[in-house]
Amino acid sequence: MNSDIYEKLQTGIKHQQDNELLQAEECYRQILEEHPDHPDALHLLGILAYQIGDYDVAEDLIRHAIDSGHAIADYHNNLGEVLRAGNRIDEAREQYRQALALDPSHQNAQTNLHDLDHPEIGSDNITANIEYLPDARLHLSTYLLSMDDETHSPTQNLIDLSLLVAHKASKLDLQQVARCFPDSMARLINVWPGEHYKLLAGLIDTLKPETVIEIGTTDGASTLSMKSQLSVTGKITTYDPAPWNEYPGTGLSNADFDRQLQQKITDLTDPAQANAERALIEQADIIYVDSQNDVQMANELCQLFDSLSFDKTPIIIFNEIRTLPMLKTWRNIQHAKLDMTSFGHWTGTGLVEWNNPPG
Repeated sequence: MNSDIYEKLQTGIKHQQDNELLQAEECYRQILEEHPDHPDALHLLGILAYQIGDYDVAEDLIRHAIDSGHAIADYHNNLGEVLRAGNRIDEAREQYRQALALDPSHQNAQTNLHDLDHPEIGSDNITANIEYLPDARLHLSTYLLSMDDETHSPTQNLIDLSLLVAHKASKLDLQQVARCFPDSMARLINVWPGEHYKLLAGLIDTLKPETVIEIGTTDGASTLSMKSQLSVTGKITTYDPAPWNEYPGTGLSNADFDRQLQQKITDLTDPAQANAERALIEQADIIYVDSQNDVQMANELCQLFDSLSFDKTPIIIFNEIRTLPMLKTWRNIQHAKLDMTSFGHWTGTGLVEWNNPPG
């Protein structure tokens, strides 16, 4: 490797570590302009695409690096991470195995393969180390883009609201809600920070909403946490693909469904079904979205919200915003927003003031 290319690679890696992604991209593209099949530049540019959630581009670039004839374990391991992020588990497993065939001691590939085969104890902290360049190391656990260049930053109202909600959440006791669940789940209800149940309850207590929409009820912990602080005139409507009592580990019971809580078996990503619910959703004060890392669902819900004419400006809460699949979705929301992960769920909790039209 000539010294000019090596220097550009090192400079690009430093920019990438510092989240200066445009500068990093420029370094790698300068190399590729003169050497279109340079494997290191292709691989690093692929990791950069992965960092911002462009998995298709990341896959193409890293495969190009592999096809250049350089059999390097890191390439296969990192391609496995890209495929894993896209939920292509069998393909990811094969890439980890190829990495280990080239380097049986490759620690990241060993760990990643172990996590796939033992999901009950596996880690969601996806990392990829660039170990074949001297003094170069990139941890993809730092994939989050900073807010300094965010064009849709929080309003003062959203900041003030968040501070007040966090303060109220710190003083809430959800032990009554916790009693509805087995011990393994019950202990999480009152964990704060690190879980979002108190934060959701604090938001209800602060805003005193009349209309709350929840999309993705699952075990009902969020539902019951919000309901615990609901005013006597408030109402929660949950939307799910299946009845609540078909979900394993639910803490809900028939007695919970009353004039303040109802469930609708409705798919809001279906335009016809969403249109039938339009009038109710447009009245919402708060909407809680738990898409369970389903990026397509989250994106379609964002499109739905942008098509609605809300009676007021609702606060929309998104879960999982710090997971790799959801990073790009969160970044692309064009409304005032605030990442409240430190006071919410460890996988990411974001609040959005959804003004229509966006801007």
